[in-house]
Amino acid sequence: MSRSQSRTYSVAKQASGGWAVSRSGKSSTVFETKDAAVKAARQIVRQDGGVLEIKNSDGRTSKSFTLGRSAMAKLNEVEGVALTGAGKRTFKEFDRKGLSPSERRAKLRKDPAKLTSGVKSKPLARVSQGDVSKG
Repeated sequence: MSRSQSRTYSVAKQASGGWAVSRSGKSSTVFETKDAAVKAARQIVRQDGGVLEIKNSDGRTSKSFTLGRSAMAKLNEVEGVALTGAGKRTFKEFDRKGLSPSERRAKLRKDPAKLTSGVKSKPLARVSQGDVSKG
């Protein structure tokens, strides 16, 4: 089971009032408004990775999406891009400092070598003329 599959968070209305953020149906934190609960849940999922389900007042899921590291790792794997050790250290530093996405972008714009030296990509497969079938 991947890390994101084991981390499913939901925002749902509580019978006693308020909106709860819970992980896989277990322990929850209750907020006064849905917006506050969604904001808190997104922050958790951005940090840890996982799936976030936002439910309507009637309990039906209105939105569901995956955020965080595991989603980016899957996307990068498909694209053939991987972080080098330097790239991983850069992003761990950003995590440790608690930088927001806009702060991360600003730092990477200021020092683009941090990003480019931290990423390696697989070369595209070459197709020789003999491999191409003639219609």
